[in-house]
Amino acid sequence: MNQASAAGERAAVRGYGWQYDQIATLVYEALVDGDFLSLRLTDPDAGRVDDLVLVRLGGTDAYQFKSTRFMGYVTFRDVTRGQRTRSGRPASSLVHALADGWKRLRGGGGDTRVHLATDQLASVRDHLSEPDAPDRPSPDHFGAFVSDVLEPLRRREITIGEVREGWQPALSRLRMASGLTEEEFQRFVTALHFDFAVGTGVGRSSPTKRSDIEALAAALFRRVSHSSGVVELDERDVLELVGWSDRPRLHSSHQFPVDFDTYAPLADAIEEMTQALNRNSRGYLAVVGPPGSGKSTLLSQALTGTRDRVVRYYAYVPGTSPVQTRLSAAEFLHDVIILLRRSGLEAHGHELPSKTRSELRRQFVDQLDAAGEEFIRRSRRTILVVDGLDHVDRDYPGSEGLLAELPLPGELPDGVLVIVGSRTLQPLHAFARQQLDERNTVVDLRYHRLSPSSVLEICQRSSVTADLGPQVHQRIVELSRGHPLALSYVLNGVRHRGERSAVDVLADLPAYKGDVAAQYLAVWDGFEDDHSVVEVLAICSRLRIGFRTGWLATWATPGAVSTFQRKLLEP
Repeated sequence: MNQASAAGERAAVRGYGWQYDQIATLVYEALVDGDFLSLRLTDPDAGRVDDLVLVRLGGTDAYQFKSTRFMGYVTFRDVTRGQRTRSGRPASSLVHALADGWKRLRGGGGDTRVHLATDQLASVRDHLSEPDAPDRPSPDHFGAFVSDVLEPLRRREITIGEVREGWQPALSRLRMASGLTEEEFQRFVTALHFDFAVGTGVGRSSPTKRSDIEALAAALFRRVSHSSGVVELDERDVLELVGWSDRPRLHSSHQFPVDFDTYAPLADAIEEMTQALNRNSRGYLAVVGPPGSGKSTLLSQALTGTRDRVVRYYAYVPGTSPVQTRLSAAEFLHDVIILLRRSGLEAHGHELPSKTRSELRRQFVDQLDAAGEEFIRRSRRTILVVDGLDHVDRDYPGSEGLLAELPLPGELPDGVLVIVGSRTLQPLHAFARQQLDERNTVVDLRYHRLSPSSVLEICQRSSVTADLGPQVHQRIVELSRGHPLALSYVLNGVRHRGERSAVDVLADLPAYKGDVAAQYLAVWDGFEDDHSVVEVLAICSRLRIGFRTGWLATWATPGAVSTFQRKLLEP
């Protein structure tokens, strides 16, 4: 191989490397934004904008990439004159190629945009007007034409008829070179993008983002080089190609189930929490209380409708077990980063959650900083709700649990608050407990109950009790005494009463006396001598996963299953 051919090979390698860095960057940004649908590479149906056809929720973007070894300038003549292929054959102009690609792709639904992406700059030395032309713009180079004409047209700030008279001849030449009719050209200029000086693609990114883009570029290039035709990949294909299947997605669901048929707000507790929020723009608040007092339900409903950003992370959700994906530090950071991004918080990095805990921590801190900056600009607070800390403390203690990643009060910027839900404050760091005590920002649900009128209103609308009459409703008020879980157990007893009357069932139920454990003991007293039910309980109590009661019927006696469902099944 002679020196000339070797130089050509190196130039080709550099060009393809730059091109796939650009492609990977565009695809990566779409993955982070969550609007990526699919991509096509080397697609002949796209004409000469076949380097990348990127389909996002907002439409389709088709790209032609052109790079040079040295910094150069693109002139108006470069865009409008005929080109030649590598073999020397005549070819259409760049703008004609862009227009052709636009026509080919625009029937696919949504907006269609075409891009000429280059590492060069728009020329500031050429002239698009004759020296003695009337109304000659000053300056009249290609860079001015792009900024004064093409960009406003693309943004629909002006129409073609509103373009200055001095620019009209150049605009007409651009249309002639595109090969489009006047009507087509009017639509085309709103889809035409000249992306100048796009840089290296990777740029000065964080270590995570830089390595991600490099890995994605290499994987896409490898896929194209091993394919004989069009390469078409959807989101799942791209993620599997690079081994990122779990990175852009939540690892756990953070929707807390609320039975609105039996829900009523703890009005006094909500008011107390609202007042605490109004007094503070940063730091910790806490909602504590015994099991079933309504902590999680309150936290899932109380902040609805606020202009503040509210992100909720649940370490425990009924029907699921407190597995590692909810309780570990790395999984907590991963999901919170995604939740904050989905809420509209734009951190500086704009990257997928990292695969390492140290980088995840750095990304989380970047988001907290961005939330603080947003508060300065817009007075909008970011509220992070983390519920179920007692489950973490019990099932995943130590430095690998999510408790280790809760920021200390002094690390929170102004405009960022953390609301925790737990049975007690013990799982929290001593600094957080001290701040909660000093600021009096603990809402203790031992002192908050549903009002009698709220319980009556639930009874009146619930399908279980709506037709039972005021005397039964009043008895339910007396039995539950406004405790949310106790009310659920009473309603459940009525729901599964079988042939018995509601009055008889309620006569056998214990009244809530301030400790739901006493009710458990009363229920236990009702079947502790039924060995088949005790056996079912003994087995189920050892399970660390959720299960459906239909599974019991595969091995337990029908009588035991019936008793279990009637007396122990929560609504």
